[in-house]
Amino acid sequence: MSKRALYALILCGSLIAELLGSASAYQTYINFLYRFVVLGAAIALLPLTRGFVRSLARSILLPAIYVATFMLVSYYGVNFAFSVKYRVLLMPVLLVDFAIWFAAGYYVTEKQFLKYFAMTACLFGLGSLAFAASGLIDPEQTRVIYGVDLPLAMPVAVMSGGVFIGGVILFLSLLSLKKTVVACTLIGFASAYALKKFGGLDTWSNKSRVSSAFHAILRSPALGVLLLAVACGLLAYRFLPYLAATYERFSVEGEDITRLAALAEFLRLVKEYFPVGTGYYTFAYLTADTLPYYTFTAAGDEIGDGMPLHNTYMHFVLEGGLPILIVVGFMYARFALIVRRLYSARASRPLGIVMISWIVICIVFAMLQQFHATRYFFGILGYGFGAYARYRIAATRPAAVSNALCAGT
Repeated sequence: MSKRALYALILCGSLIAELLGSASAYQTYINFLYRFVVLGAAIALLPLTRGFVRSLARSILLPAIYVATFMLVSYYGVNFAFSVKYRVLLMPVLLVDFAIWFAAGYYVTEKQFLKYFAMTACLFGLGSLAFAASGLIDPEQTRVIYGVDLPLAMPVAVMSGGVFIGGVILFLSLLSLKKTVVACTLIGFASAYALKKFGGLDTWSNKSRVSSAFHAILRSPALGVLLLAVACGLLAYRFLPYLAATYERFSVEGEDITRLAALAEFLRLVKEYFPVGTGYYTFAYLTADTLPYYTFTAAGDEIGDGMPLHNTYMHFVLEGGLPILIVVGFMYARFALIVRRLYSARASRPLGIVMISWIVICIVFAMLQQFHATRYFFGILGYGFGAYARYRIAATRPAAVSNALCAGT
């Protein structure tokens, strides 16, 4: 295994670190420390050239402004001590997320990196089921699978043409007890499949040559469907209560009264505090008396820490105010531009399809959950910028990439 492949594997191991941390009272600290493990791996394994450093410095500027601006808004917000309690001083760690994912995009081909990502996402899902079944996590309080990991892996499976992996990801989402996970996984499949057909692509490898009859059998759709049926049957037999609970959440549960109450409070507070911004995670402070709310550890232990905004856009508007909206607007406009250029060039179109699908998934997920609290908030940005920089270097070779990548950022 090459050093670059090893680095990609270590970065994808973030999902496994999160899973192991979920069974501990120190999950936040484990996730925090693992970021620096990956950063150390990048320094040790990758050739940090001058070109890489320059590209990273240019790309990370707007994310750095976002972090600095949010910390400044929080300092002058309604309760800086409360924001500190919710780790506003650790916001610079978001830049580590950006850097380590940027390195993956810059040094590792997307086919290799995203293959590891899809595999570790499946392991994460299976491990979450095992932890829930063994009592290490409480599915009634935290759900079995609650993050955006599985939905983000789905477009990768679609582009690789992997019937088995894609089917397993979809079925794992049905066992998650989380409506957002199921919906975003289906959205990821529909988006990637439609873009692949519209873009005239067959598979990620673009009909690469199969080296042997054995590999041809493994790539057979019929065999993939057979293996998928067996795997789903075994999972359904072992975890049928989770499948039934997910179905019940879709068919029986009505309106989420807590979310509606949070929306009403958000609208009231926006009139009072916008455009200044209240500060990082201060919605819980401002609604402590009107919205009693409890979260739970993976073991099911209750934490009375107030209700955070389960909506990233509301988080930007209320807690960040107009300054954050301006920075986010510039940051994502630039990101959308490079994704469009990746999709425009045929050589990078498969990656462009994955990135567009990721954007669609994250837009939906951010409406319903705290996307800004995940590694992917800056990680996806970093990966896109890193991969774009790699393709621009390749574009200096005449036949490598369409001139669409040479148009500048």
